[in-house]
Amino acid sequence: MGFFFLLRRSEYLRIGQARHFYCLKHQNVFFSDAEGKPTPESKATSVTIGLEGAKNDQFGRGTWRTMHPSGDPVICPVIPVKHVNIVRRMDAYKGRYLCGNLTAATMAEAFKTTAKRSANQLPDPFCPDWRSDSPSQRPSEQYGYQAPGSLDIELF
Repeated sequence: MGFFFLLRRSEYLRIGQARHFYCLKHQNVFFSDAEGKPTPESKATSVTIGLEGAKNDQFGRGTWRTMHPSGDPVICPVIPVKHVNIVRRMDAYKGRYLCGNLTAATMAEAFKTTAKRSANQLPDPFCPDWRSDSPSQRPSEQYGYQAPGSLDIELF
């Protein structure tokens, strides 16, 4: 969710033992209709979050951000909010903050672990050793990709 709404870590995660006053609260995240009003998940056309402030919010006005479904289950900004609501309905966490006690360090470690696992699952042509001159390690011919020529670069 932080990715889709371009959130800074301080806007939704605990940093060490501290949390900023503007950290995203559950009450400020809701499904919304075409007019931006709160609505049940089944009738929603978007998700809206409200930030009570930010480190660069000089006047303390806060901001509201709305995202619409993308139609793709992998990169849809609505799905993470649905998942958070499922966890909250299971009584796993009833705290004030949307992401509970999740820390920036935990998220960083999760991203690193996921990246390492993903890199190990990619087929070899996508992870070539670019220092090698061996054509067998270049994916360009195998997948039909050709590097742009000088004419392509000039036209661009």
